[in-house]
Amino acid sequence: MVNGSFSTLPELIDAAKESLPEPVWNWIAGGTSGEHSLVANQRAISDWYFHPENLTGAPPVDLTTEIFGLTTSLPVFVAPFGGDGSIHPERYLGVARALAATGNTSIVSETSTDSMEDVASALDGMQGMLQLSLLGSDERIIEIAERAAAAGYRGLCLIDSPIAAWRERSRRWANELELPRYSGVGNQSTGMISPGELQRDPAQPPWTWERLASVSTQLPIPWIFKGVTSASDARSAIAAGASGVYVSNFGGRKLDGMVPTIDVLPEVVEEVAGRVPVYIDSGFRRGTDIAKALALGARAVGLGRLTAWSLAAGGEKGVRNMLELLEDELTSVIRILGVSRPSELRPDHVARLSR
Repeated sequence: MVNGSFSTLPELIDAAKESLPEPVWNWIAGGTSGEHSLVANQRAISDWYFHPENLTGAPPVDLTTEIFGLTTSLPVFVAPFGGDGSIHPERYLGVARALAATGNTSIVSETSTDSMEDVASALDGMQGMLQLSLLGSDERIIEIAERAAAAGYRGLCLIDSPIAAWRERSRRWANELELPRYSGVGNQSTGMISPGELQRDPAQPPWTWERLASVSTQLPIPWIFKGVTSASDARSAIAAGASGVYVSNFGGRKLDGMVPTIDVLPEVVEEVAGRVPVYIDSGFRRGTDIAKALALGARAVGLGRLTAWSLAAGGEKGVRNMLELLEDELTSVIRILGVSRPSELRPDHVARLSR
């Protein structure tokens, strides 16, 4: 550590592993089934290489980006994660305070330990979106959207989550994890039903694009759809009313064997054709990773595990430290590539080597 903070992201991750109980570390780090997608996400990112431009005369770097209707200091956002009460005593409130202090935003999980209202208060004007599983009645989705809007969130991040994922590491450590004690308790105390309870209800009505399109007209705030891994899903989401598409395989935590997100990003960007912003997550760990996704057309990159580990390593200070390190690295990478803004990165700044 330097002056009470970590000087590199790998140091921060190592500190998180040292500080977390083994079951919690494995719950955060793990994926589904054989964890092939978990590994493939990072491998695929490493298969993209840079083509920097020389002597471009670009002005100093400006990393500010518009995300979810907010001007943020970085082209990143905190991807949703719950169970934060098991990670650090500051819980997600520490993450929120770090975001407010640095001018960045996030997608808050419905399973965060504190209620969406308490998290919104800590975000202090930098409320991005609330992630919500498409489960239950139309009225449930509309009611939660109204609560999110009242708390100042700019929109919803909707996901298809009809059944619990098969996570073997979590199953192995189930008896030593206290996730039910922390997962979503803040919102449940205000009357929200947990996604797990709804998933176990055999009478759940099915969700379709047509049903989502109908409900969409009744929502008080915009929504984006997370879990897009093809041009066809991007097309369907936009047709249903999405104000953004979110390329994600949930960090390898939903279904093992899914295609790495960075490899499907170009086809999604081509399909969207600038109609709405494209966001991405799954496997991004450092500034070079982020720059590759920006060059391929993503508006911003979500950081889930990296933020959870930063929270574990130092609470609010750990998350601020992570964001500061990313800012330094991204400034260097983008300037060396020959541009001054994230939006100026282009597909010809990168090339993919075949595996």
